[in-house]
Amino acid sequence: MNPRFCYIILRDLPKEKVQIDADIYEVEGGFRGFKNVIPGFHYVGVQVEQISQGFWCSLQPNEVLVKVFNHTLQQFEDDELETTTHYQKLALAGAMDQVLIPYDPDSGEIWEKLTNHINHQKFPQIRHLENSNSDLLLKQSRFEQALFNTHGGDTEAFMSEFQFTFAQWYINIEDLEALNCWRDLLQIIYNAGESGITKAPNLFSSLIDTLLVQLDCLPEDMFTPNSFVTSQASYLAEDMIDSDIEGIVEKGREFEAYLEKRGVLPN
Repeated sequence: MNPRFCYIILRDLPKEKVQIDADIYEVEGGFRGFKNVIPGFHYVGVQVEQISQGFWCSLQPNEVLVKVFNHTLQQFEDDELETTTHYQKLALAGAMDQVLIPYDPDSGEIWEKLTNHINHQKFPQIRHLENSNSDLLLKQSRFEQALFNTHGGDTEAFMSEFQFTFAQWYINIEDLEALNCWRDLLQIIYNAGESGITKAPNLFSSLIDTLLVQLDCLPEDMFTPNSFVTSQASYLAEDMIDSDIEGIVEKGREFEAYLEKRGVLPN
């Protein structure tokens, strides 16, 4: 047993489908959850009569999370302490390995990159960006308003929201609220300008790493010329390259090369 890995034990599940992050499995007899789960931020859900019910959780290394499905309320709940302790001991001893699905390491590598900035202590929220104040826009861009006003200049809080809105949509493509919020954030990032980049260079270094992974998760039909994913992407690459900030110029060129590879920019 790798002491870094975690377990998610699920009890009394509906016998349909179960989901961990973006992977979905058929629930078969004897299934009790997942093993070899990487620490970090995860989504777990089940399908109940075509409706997905689930929860987000944050796991520490070697943690065993135990949840029971309440069929009356149609939701997951913490199990009783005695039952939880019992299943934790079984899982850590390897006695449940035969009824646990191993977490997919390839999916896990992608998921970790998609969620590594999400704040586990302060759970992020899906929110619509406030309508920009026209007077304030004379002094600040929408990007600066989002970073310095909404997030108090906390670049990790900004990254947490950017990652969570995408992850929420990625695990449920019917969640249009999450998609719209991620789209809004993407547009203000594309239009941050050299001024915004200069005021938060460390953010843009991390942001490009996340953005490239996010874009790799999208289908080809989202890379058409008029798509919100591509229509203003070149602005960000150009402004980062023109910033002359060490490290940011290189990240801008990396993003530009990616856009060329995906056919957004001419080679």
